[in-house]
Amino acid sequence: MREDVGVSLDDPEHVRHEYETDAALAARQSVYSEREGDDTFAMILDAIREPSPRRVLEVGGGQGTLAERIVGELHVELVGVDQSAHMVELQRVLGLDARVGDVQDLPFEDGAFDCAVAAWMLYHVPDLTRGLTELARVLAPGGRLVAVTNGLDHLNEL
Repeated sequence: MREDVGVSLDDPEHVRHEYETDAALAARQSVYSEREGDDTFAMILDAIREPSPRRVLEVGGGQGTLAERIVGELHVELVGVDQSAHMVELQRVLGLDARVGDVQDLPFEDGAFDCAVAAWMLYHVPDLTRGLTELARVLAPGGRLVAVTNGLDHLNEL
């Protein structure tokens, strides 16, 4: 049996294990299914929409739910990168251009995207500075990074 006590959220082996299937991610996502307040996806879409991007990169997109909305509602070209082959396959089933990769070493030219999206995944990056540097590198001048993460007290009501 796996012992996860003391494992860091950015430990590559732990992250790889958690995303071999979508069961663990789906369980975490279910915590938010009945939350109240603003629609987080709508706020993310507004942040992406504002600079009128044509080409968007989403890193760590999980099952592709957000990417599917970005493409469907904003009519942009989107490339998804996830370190989990399983998550990439789930995205491809949705018709998305998804590729296995690492935010710390993105396989794209400098300035290749108008917008990059990193939603609820930066805490999994072992070298955050390197990951953010890569995201900045692949953004065109004046491009936008939309990063979403949880606050320290985001589960207090539970």
